[in-house]
Amino acid sequence: MNNTEKVLRETSENIARLGHESGRVFHGRGKCFPGFENINIEKFNDDLLIALFPGWQNESFQLDAFQNALNTLISTTSGRVLTHFRDQQPCTVQNQQGDPVSEQVEILEDGIRYLVEYGENRNLGFFSDIKTGRRWVRDHAAEKRVLNLFSYTSSFSLAALSGGARFCANVDMSAAVISRGEHNHRLNGIEQRRYGHFKYNILKSWKKIAQKGPYDLVIVDPPSFQRGSFIASKDYGKVSGRLASMLSDDADILFCLNDPFVTEEVFREIIEASGPYVFCSRLENDSAIKELDGNGLKVLHYRNVNSPVAVHTRP
Repeated sequence: MNNTEKVLRETSENIARLGHESGRVFHGRGKCFPGFENINIEKFNDDLLIALFPGWQNESFQLDAFQNALNTLISTTSGRVLTHFRDQQPCTVQNQQGDPVSEQVEILEDGIRYLVEYGENRNLGFFSDIKTGRRWVRDHAAEKRVLNLFSYTSSFSLAALSGGARFCANVDMSAAVISRGEHNHRLNGIEQRRYGHFKYNILKSWKKIAQKGPYDLVIVDPPSFQRGSFIASKDYGKVSGRLASMLSDDADILFCLNDPFVTEEVFREIIEASGPYVFCSRLENDSAIKELDGNGLKVLHYRNVNSPVAVHTRP
């Protein structure tokens, strides 16, 4: 079996596993499939969307032939094979004829509705790779007051509220993504009294954020690098350090980072040097997110040091 056949088999198996729901069906960026290291494939409803990252032109596959092969996997549906050129500016989504596609699509993950936007943006409004993080939050959010930092389009908030959270405060500095987060909450019929969206520069707004606490569950999911606002290597410790004063005694924290240049060991050192946090576990990624070295997406569960069930261990 050649590399292309292995990729198609992996994709087909993940399509079948998802059924009518949406998610990642191929993760080439994990470097487990030689010749396909700069592409991912998303399933949004019946559409397959190929995300092309810088360097994909040097890969061993031919895009036209690969698109045609993917078409055979969805031939019994009304789905399309689309391509998202993330190596260009603007980052257009195109159909197989090369025409730009600009539309909003409602998708489903674990019974929760989200809006995805095909267009010219680098990100489409939904990060499928952190699915197990959302599931963990849903399963641990009952009756908790939740803080969702760098909330983007608020997928963690939807997971927390579907799991019975009392309230979720969503904080991001982008008005556009806050608006999308509001839309996602309305899409799921969530009462407005159960959540709030706050347009704050997180590093400069700690007093305002603290007023909504204390928090029983916190999610920190920043971009690894955002010019002018956040650089993970420099700013992550500042964020984790300031959180300590606004947590309940047994608070859970999910610290997330998708930066292949920061190892888990270094990431843990940053967190543990910044506050009274005790490591519990690293969440496993979804089965579709295969990683060669484990340095991709890292979702670490910590607890406040006062929690009696936290266990401080290093692998």
